[in-house]
Amino acid sequence: MHIRPAGEAELPRLMALFDGGRDYMRRNGNTVQWVNGYPSEELIRQDIALGRGFVVEEGGVAEAVFCYLVGRHVEPTYAVIDGAWPDDAPYGVIHRLASSGKLRGVMGFCAEWALARCPVLRVDTHESNTTMRTAMARLGFTECGTIILEDKTPRIAFQKRRDCPIRECRSEEDFRSAGAVLSKAWQASHGFCPPEFLARHTPEERTAYLEAGAAWGKRVFTLSNGGQVLGLVSLCGGRIGDLYVLPEAQGLGYGRRLLDFAIRETGTAPTLWILENNDAARRLYEDRGFAFTGRENRLSPTLREWEMALKA
Repeated sequence: MHIRPAGEAELPRLMALFDGGRDYMRRNGNTVQWVNGYPSEELIRQDIALGRGFVVEEGGVAEAVFCYLVGRHVEPTYAVIDGAWPDDAPYGVIHRLASSGKLRGVMGFCAEWALARCPVLRVDTHESNTTMRTAMARLGFTECGTIILEDKTPRIAFQKRRDCPIRECRSEEDFRSAGAVLSKAWQASHGFCPPEFLARHTPEERTAYLEAGAAWGKRVFTLSNGGQVLGLVSLCGGRIGDLYVLPEAQGLGYGRRLLDFAIRETGTAPTLWILENNDAARRLYEDRGFAFTGRENRLSPTLREWEMALKA
């Protein structure tokens, strides 16, 4: 099995999968979900056009279809819940999952795919959908409460979080992985620099930079999801540095997780330096309680960096 984006040319196959899913629900006592023509062909066309429609393919045939959304507060109906979500982190959502029934473990396969993209996954289903509720329990989802859809009908809501370990770099391989992330993230965040300057910050150069820092006492930590290193942070005494996340993994809570870890690890009121034009990082730090100290370094005639400290 593998997952790929759905294409408009395969709409007849996708709608047949939804018809089969609807028939399965009816045969198993669920007469209240997917009614009144839902999901419509227009909605599935929209999923495809917006890049949120996916299929599970086996042997060149689409055997399952689903919608996947990801971001902060990406599902409006999840904003109010009779119960409680475990956290307020960015999350992914799987909607409109239908399978031909020829493959086993489709929901688990899709959940693992989604969790590799964002470590928090939410789903909802009707209380009559015993198949999905059983799958949620088997896959380790937590039942969080009841949400209300736009059509005013209730759904049971579930969440699962994948642990994303943070570990200290100790081996050459660890530093190479960190250097590769730092190179890509650094170049993406410093687009205002001359191209020839950016080009010098290769994975090899960034690895050497991190190793040199470690030689005089800096500690470097990486965060990974499913074995892939996505971000890093460094500590030197009470100073936090090198907090970077791969561009494709930004906005999913990894930066906040690294920052929270670094704060706990310092055991004191930490400080950090930030480029004056790094608005995204500034929002992250200010949201966590950092404030400017008034100290600054002028890096060039047109660029400064400012110190921030965690408020007591």
